Amino acid sequence: MISPGIYTNYSNKEYHSLPIEIVSNSYLSRLDKTPAHTRVKQEETPALIFGRAVHSYVLEGAEAFFKEFAVPPSVDLRTKDGKEIWSQFQRANSDKGLIAEEDFVTITEINDSVHEHPTAGLWLSNGISEQTAIWQDEETGIMCKCRPDRNHLNGVLLD
Repeated sequence: MISPGIYTNYSNKEYHSLPIEIVSNSYLSRLDKTPAHTRVKQEETPALIFGRAVHSYVLEGAEAFFKEFAVPPSVDLRTKDGKEIWSQFQRANSDKGLIAEEDFVTITEINDSVHEHPTAGLWLSNGISEQTAIWQDEETGIMCKCRPDRNHLNGVLLD
């Protein structure tokens, strides 16, 4: 079993792969509908992937973004060279979410706007994004988890 603590090295995938016995707010929200809702995997819609990509780039930066996402090259798939480039890209990025080039431009523009904003930029300038916290609820004994957007150096959690 995973020990309670604050973990800075858990990826988004690893966080969501933690045992189902470690409950989160989203799990409890689905449970509030019906117990069966807790077992239904959320559909990976283009909007959800785009939102996760924005979230990753803005909060964690380009390095973390490119660990989880890839921007496909513009190639002519009617040519032998284009097909080879595409094949190499697919092999190298088979486990990543694909972000269209025009969406990536939008993501970088959103990032710039957020970081240039006087208040948001200030809150994002210090601290650690996307830490995983695991604890045991004292009243129920249930193991819980959360992944706040930002743990600011002054101790304020942003989500």
